Amino acid sequence: MQSRYSLLYNEIIIRQQRPEANPVYNEQQRRQEERVRSEILQTQNQNGYIKAKNQEMGNRIEELKRKLNSLREESGVSQARTAKELEEAKRRVDQANRDFNEVTNLKTSLEKEIGTYRELLEST
Repeated sequence: MQSRYSLLYNEIIIRQQRPEANPVYNEQQRRQEERVRSEILQTQNQNGYIKAKNQEMGNRIEELKRKLNSLREESGVSQARTAKELEEAKRRVDQANRDFNEVTNLKTSLEKEIGTYRELLEST
C-alpha cells in the first residue's frame, strides 16, 4: 500500500511540474488527481482499519493465551488434588484389608478355641 501511495504521489508531483497549455488536458489532469487523491485516502483508511483489526486480533490472542494458562494451572491443581484423594482412598482400602484379615484370623482362632472347649466339655 505504501509503495502504491508513493508511486501515485510521485506521479502527481511529476505532472504538477509539467506546464500544460491545453485546458482540456488540465481538466483531465485535475480529475485524475482528484481520483488519485480519493484512492490514496481510501487506501489510507483501509490501512488504518486493517491495523486496528490486527491490533484487536493481537489483543484477543493474548487474552486467549492468558485464559489457556489459567486453565492449565487449574487443571494441574485439580489433577494433584485428585491424585492425593486417590492415594488416600488406596491407603484406607489397604488399612481396611489389613483390619479384615486381622479380624478373620482372630475369628478363625476363636472358632478353633471354641471348638476345643466344646470338645473338652463334651468329653467330660
